[in-house]
Amino acid sequence: MLISNITRNLLLSFLVIFVGVLLGAQKTTAGESGSFFSQGQAVYNAQDLAKSQQEALQDLMVQGVTQALASLLSPSQMGSNYPAIQSKILKQPERYIESYQIFSESPAGSLYRITGQVNVSMDTLKSDVNQLGLTLSETPGTAPTPPATPEQTGQLAEPPASLEPVPPLSEPSPQQAERIEPAPSPEQRVLWAVAERWNENWILPENSADPRCLFVMSVLQESQDYPWSLNFPQSPSLIIDPSGNVSREQILPQAKSAGFQSLIVGTIFSRQDGGEQPMVEASLQVIDVASGQSKGEIRKEVPMAGSTYQEGAMKMAYLLVPQLDRLLRGGSSAVLTPPDMASGGGWTLLIHSSYPYLYWEELEQVLRDRFTSMQVTKLQVSRDVAQVQVEGLGADFFNMLQDGIQLRDGTRMQLGAYSAENRSVELSPVRF
Repeated sequence: MLISNITRNLLLSFLVIFVGVLLGAQKTTAGESGSFFSQGQAVYNAQDLAKSQQEALQDLMVQGVTQALASLLSPSQMGSNYPAIQSKILKQPERYIESYQIFSESPAGSLYRITGQVNVSMDTLKSDVNQLGLTLSETPGTAPTPPATPEQTGQLAEPPASLEPVPPLSEPSPQQAERIEPAPSPEQRVLWAVAERWNENWILPENSADPRCLFVMSVLQESQDYPWSLNFPQSPSLIIDPSGNVSREQILPQAKSAGFQSLIVGTIFSRQDGGEQPMVEASLQVIDVASGQSKGEIRKEVPMAGSTYQEGAMKMAYLLVPQLDRLLRGGSSAVLTPPDMASGGGWTLLIHSSYPYLYWEELEQVLRDRFTSMQVTKLQVSRDVAQVQVEGLGADFFNMLQDGIQLRDGTRMQLGAYSAENRSVELSPVRF
């Protein structure tokens, strides 16, 4: 009976939202459309499952429309005009959604997540963008085409503008959360040459519109809030060896001539050894283009455990993107050396997430259990970043950062960057 009620609520909630989408689509004229792989999430309420599903589906639509906008506007336009875009366009995403398809959905800790594909009316979106007084970018991201199968889902547009850490704190009272708007920042241009093999052949993506390259689509989705953008090799003559690797001698000159700051090479593939469970294995290397020297390597295996290739790629991207960010921004993979805590002074925690305050609340409980003398002196929250100033953290805090700080719902807060000089730590959630 319980399962029947949940199913009935699920169907009812989707029907209500889908009717709204159809009504919105009827207001548009037939024309250009774009398909975008998207993920939506909302706070999970076990007592009101339909509400969690509705809010996650709404977020799925918002993320899809955001990707469509990123294919029309430059990163600087997205960043500097974000308040107007949010109030005039993103508050009514159903106006632009022609249809959508849900691939998976489930509660994950304190959040409810939905993954799917949305089809956006680009003509309607372009019209509303023009009404905002924005000029369409002369070199917009390529609008993706629909996927062939659910395992080979819709493509991502190029990532929207990235965020820098929020500006220096003003003087709000302790524990007061102040809403602030994100600021645009210069992006580091990265050349991506990571080969993927999900069936038989190695594939090197030449753009973000190849549905066979599941991993890079997930990386693009996860890296939207980071200050770097991925670009793809344009030379069809690049040779992939039997192990899936592209030699530095081939790819580095192209990266230098095009003015890229960093190069990411490597492989990701699925494998199954004998009777063991299927695995997804990734081996990535970040290279500084100017010097040709390696900034660091990342090797990781993730069990499939009955998941599809797409879900395995998403899990791997969710885990590796924060580590890639750390290497791209010059972070070291060496063990952290705790600073002299005897000198006192506060620390700034920067929590990057779509729900930063929610994760700060969870992290705060863990830290207070470990450090009874911890005090929060200031707190600011933006759309994607929570900036918290704390005092009373012991040296053991830096030991906790090595493997990530485990939260009660199973999420792990992973270190993205660390500065002893600025007394700051950047964290992002990793969860399956």
